[in-house]
Order: sequence, then C-alpha cells, then structure tokens
Amino acid sequence: MTEHKRVFATLIARNAKDIDVLIESLPSEDSSAELQTASMRVLEQEGEEAALKLQRGIDRGDKLLEEINRALSEIANTQLAINRITDASQGDAIKI
Repeated sequence: MTEHKRVFATLIARNAKDIDVLIESLPSEDSSAELQTASMRVLEQEGEEAALKLQRGIDRGDKLLEEINRALSEIANTQLAINRITDASQGDAIKI
C-alpha cells in the first residue's frame, strides 16, 4: 500500500511539472498581433535574402558547369586531333 502511495505521488509530481512546462510554453500576453506581424516580416525578409543567396549560388554553379563542358569539349577535340596525327604518322611508317 505504501508503494502505491509513492507511485501515485511520483505521477502527480510529474503531471504537475508537465502542466508547468505547458503553461510556460503558451504565448504571453505581451505576444500581441503587432509583435507577431513584426516577427513574420523579419522571417519573410530573411527568407527573401536566403532565396537571393541561393539563386546566386545556382547562377555560379551554372557558369561553372558551362566552363567545365567547354573544357571537356576542348579536351575531346584535342584528343581526336592527337589520335589523327598518331594514326597518320603510323600509317606512313607501315608500308605494305
């Protein structure tokens, strides 16, 4: 019986703490519509700045991708030219 009393007392104490936490998490009276609107404006501004930063990063990535594709094309053309020169010089050396 004493054990049950301890268990119930522990549960009541935990519930009281949970209720206190919930009460503290509620918006205060100071949290007016004006404050919430101001907070939303700040969040919107931060979102717009983040979107611009992301767009700049995407633009830089696109430019880098174009440069890489140009470099790969140049490498492929150079390799083809080298292969043609090599094939031509080997053809002159081999006579049947």
